[in-house]
Amino acid sequence: MIDIHGHLDFEEFDKDRDNIIKRAEEKLSAFINSGTNYESIQKTLELSRKHKFIYSSLGFHPNYAVNSAQCTI
Repeated sequence: MIDIHGHLDFEEFDKDRDNIIKRAEEKLSAFINSGTNYESIQKTLELSRKHKFIYSSLGFHPNYAVNSAQCTI
């Protein structure tokens, strides 16, 4: 099973992220974490480098699109 859309990089997961990832890895063959802005994309890439079962989906959510023209990855 694959979770095709998540945001493990979000602040809400800061306190328990490692445990959540461990539990997800036990049940899932892959997890797609979606970056939503420049900072989120950086964290998303970091997670996918650290955990082989986490894959990155990178983009700018419309709420952040105004500032996206100024960012380069």
